[in-house]
Amino acid sequence: MKYQANPVIVDAWKITQVVPLPGYATIACLLSLDNGMVSRATHEMCARMKPVAGDYLVQQADGYLYLNPADVFQRKYSPLSEPAQPTCELETGAPAPHVPGSLPDHLL
Repeated sequence: MKYQANPVIVDAWKITQVVPLPGYATIACLLSLDNGMVSRATHEMCARMKPVAGDYLVQQADGYLYLNPADVFQRKYSPLSEPAQPTCELETGAPAPHVPGSLPDHLL
């Protein structure tokens, strides 16, 4: 029997900076995103891959967040002609820093 995957629309943000947070119980790292926001990545999210700049934070319609390597994401997804509205609110912190390689002290 043949099967076809249903088209899936996700929200995704390119990761521009990763700041590891060693010693934190639930948060593995902070991710600066191309939309100017900072998001937290849990240890569970980082269990299968360690994110690097250029990878993607992906959000499914049900709110599930996961990390995707850049090559996998770019092979699987293509941009819509018009940006989709976020399916649910992304948990983010402060705007991303303007200086590469640094984050404000209150985020660390």
